Amino acid sequence: MTTEKIGGIELYIENLDLENSGRQQKVYGTNCADDFWALMSNAKAAFAYVDYLWVPPDLKRNADKSTRPLFAWRGDTRQPDQIFGHGFSRRGTSPSTPAIIYRKGDQDLAHYTAVCLSGTHEIGALFPPKVPNLPAPDAKTWVYCVRLRGYWCPTYSIQHKVSGDSAKFGATERDMARQNLYAQELAVLNVSYKDVIGAIEVSRDWAGDGYDAGGQFTYLQMKLNQWVSSDNKPLADRLQKWWTTKNLAGTHKALPTPA
Repeated sequence: MTTEKIGGIELYIENLDLENSGRQQKVYGTNCADDFWALMSNAKAAFAYVDYLWVPPDLKRNADKSTRPLFAWRGDTRQPDQIFGHGFSRRGTSPSTPAIIYRKGDQDLAHYTAVCLSGTHEIGALFPPKVPNLPAPDAKTWVYCVRLRGYWCPTYSIQHKVSGDSAKFGATERDMARQNLYAQELAVLNVSYKDVIGAIEVSRDWAGDGYDAGGQFTYLQMKLNQWVSSDNKPLADRLQKWWTTKNLAGTHKALPTPA
């Protein structure tokens, strides 16, 4: 790892193989949220070639002012018996990669550096999505409810800020961020099995060749994780109450689509 001052900001710089693909990317890092936003903007020409950015640990405080437990959702075809016992981990990135990495050019995460989640279970029902010209995914999937702890990336808040600030961000960046807002994404490095609260099984009925055509999903069943930590039991009780009160088993709901 080296350091370099760019535009008056001292940065950590490291060449990393983000997907275990044999190709390395130059990643720039800072521990300061203000410096992250400066690097994201078009304020200085020196920042133009800075694309892959470590997400600093204090960035979440820009978006999260609550002291309540935070939870999120993830769509995954793996069975609860597997996830309840192991949790979620990043797919391909070396464990030595120190942080979640955001790509300025795509206005999205370098996905192999994070476990991607969503703020809504409806978005979770989309994943894995149906994509034109690719094999169709299983109609059934599980939507996992997980608790967030420690370091995490408020991806949606980054995209929301970029999409709405024409003074600091270019048109291309704003358009890309706006396209990605529908996912209400956030991300973590991993999720402990004790923080997987429960899982909802759904069946998807796609309306077209891709997820962007919409469709509907049907709630099938819910399972709670018997191995949750004691401080997660109130969240499990809330999830059970929501499922029972709404009488969701067998009901239908529209799959969300990008705006």
